[in-house]
Amino acid sequence: MAVEAAPSWTLVLRNRATGATVRTLSGGAAQDAVHASWNGRTSTGAYVPNGTYSWTLTVAPADRHGASATSSGSLKLTGGAAVRRDQATSPVTAGGT
Repeated sequence: MAVEAAPSWTLVLRNRATGATVRTLSGGAAQDAVHASWNGRTSTGAYVPNGTYSWTLTVAPADRHGASATSSGSLKLTGGAAVRRDQATSPVTAGGT
């Protein structure tokens, strides 16, 4: 028995700290599995900051009727944009004190 391919899928990646969507990927027919790859960049090409991101994959039903299948999880991104951090140090004045 042949299994009908899912007609489309969407992968949404969100910054876990802010909840902001940083990238949405989508594709056409998927037979047995969805193979998606994210390069750690936004849709405009900028690197996103290192950190934890959540993902949600939604696959349309093969028969185009009923509810879509959804799966989600999280990932830790390294090698992205450096994040500016506050430093707890004493201020330096012109006289060095």
